[in-house]
Amino acid sequence: MNKIVSSLLVTAISATVLTGCAPSAKHSSSSQRQTSSKKVSSESTQTTRANKKAPVATFASNTLTASTGTIKITGQRQVASAFPNHQQLLITYEYSNQSTKQQVPSDLWSKYFKASQDGKTLVSGSLSLSGQNSDSDNDDINNSVTPVGAGQHVTVAAMYKISPSAGPVTLTVHDGQKNIGTTTLTINGNE
Repeated sequence: MNKIVSSLLVTAISATVLTGCAPSAKHSSSSQRQTSSKKVSSESTQTTRANKKAPVATFASNTLTASTGTIKITGQRQVASAFPNHQQLLITYEYSNQSTKQQVPSDLWSKYFKASQDGKTLVSGSLSLSGQNSDSDNDDINNSVTPVGAGQHVTVAAMYKISPSAGPVTLTVHDGQKNIGTTTLTINGNE
């Protein structure tokens, strides 16, 4: 009989000790809830950061104002093309770098401006190889790809291949997916 009581006592003590070592269901569930709560809090913080509005660009009076710079369109005219029997539209603009580091004017231009003529998207043009462009035009085109220091201003130009008989060119200005303005440019003859 002593053996039976001793065996039962050893079994009861072992079961109690083993049960005490195992994680409780209540503790495990609470830990999972804390982890889930941390995940929700982290996701909420990320969503809040994503929903903060980035600086908004504006376009008015032929001037784009963005957080890193401004572009003011100052003129346009038809010029010779690097391709025979083709013409281009040269668009001149004043670029002001408003960032704290060097910027390339054409980066801001291509980020915001899209040109079209008669409903067709226009492609960028190239300087005439025949020397028909003025030194000023060449300088303005070269300035478009030359880094501009913080706080500096420069005269720049963009060029697009056009069909002189297809009507005016429309510049559409976008900030991401949002259309923030348009301007219509007439095509004049070579100057």
